[in-house]
Amino acid sequence: MVTNRVLAEHAEAAGFGRLVRVHRTFREPVAGAMLGVLGLVPAGIAAFYLVLNDSTAWRWIVLGYAALLWATAAWTWWGPVPGGRCWFGAAERGLVVWVPGAEPEALRWEQVEVAEGLRLVWNTGSRPIGRVWARDELVRTVRSGRPYPPRRTPRLAAGALAVALSGLVVWFTAVPLALELAFGERPREITDLARLCTGGEAFGQAPAYSGPGPHAVAVYEGSGFPDYLQGFTSAEAWPPPADEVQLVGCSRLIGQAAPAAIRSCEYEDGSTRVTYQGRYAVTVVEARTGRPVAEFTVDGAPTVDDCQLTIVVPSGNRGVKHTSYTTPDDAAFAAHLTPLVDAG
Repeated sequence: MVTNRVLAEHAEAAGFGRLVRVHRTFREPVAGAMLGVLGLVPAGIAAFYLVLNDSTAWRWIVLGYAALLWATAAWTWWGPVPGGRCWFGAAERGLVVWVPGAEPEALRWEQVEVAEGLRLVWNTGSRPIGRVWARDELVRTVRSGRPYPPRRTPRLAAGALAVALSGLVVWFTAVPLALELAFGERPREITDLARLCTGGEAFGQAPAYSGPGPHAVAVYEGSGFPDYLQGFTSAEAWPPPADEVQLVGCSRLIGQAAPAAIRSCEYEDGSTRVTYQGRYAVTVVEARTGRPVAEFTVDGAPTVDDCQLTIVVPSGNRGVKHTSYTTPDDAAFAAHLTPLVDAG
């Protein structure tokens, strides 16, 4: 470092021998510490809320708070110091005091002392010690006339801890965010993929629909859990792994397969529930790109079980006719999707 070289050259020129240690002033950390503490509460609440709502945006909160801490630490260490930054170079036989812009002063140990208020005093001047790195050791050095070499272990341990914590933050926030910005998002939960059926973006890190089968498919009617699954490596896993899905089927009701109702159920308040066999249009898209792969229509189940014991009737709507439609069973979906799942 330039500063250390300047101090070492002046110590040698003054006959002080080898430069043993450099003590450097820095800004008071109080403002930065208060900013970090005040930011912790809202950042923690926001991140916790986003995690509960299955949003990956919590990474931005954590990364932003970490960036705030890094910035305050950098400002504390490298920011301008009120009254000017000062370096104290402790050599074997004396002290070099240097404020950039002024000529360094070389003081033998017997020429300098620590006065009240932690102020260095010598015959031609004085200088407050202020907020300085390893201040207690600097004071002991001046009073004893013997410089204390820096203790490597605590500094290395603190540095290693800071690097490790920063690495963890970067790995769990910045790296996934960078990958999402560069390649797109990775589906974390099987429910995430339903957004392709509501105009949402594709998942750029989902597996491509290519190569030999099976190609896992999930079919949705709206949001939530899929109505049909096929092609997963483990049929018993629940919830199924979202990062295996290559195809997403979007099912929507387009009408009824036959004009006649397949069941009509009456209830005590005069309400009626009429069930028809539903007909659905299914669009299959690649999860990675959102490109259409196939389209087909499929009918709901042709029969239903007995009438439900109760139905929910909004207040003031008693005696109303309710219409429902049967949904396709697994066999109906499989008849259309199996060729896509086994393709390749």
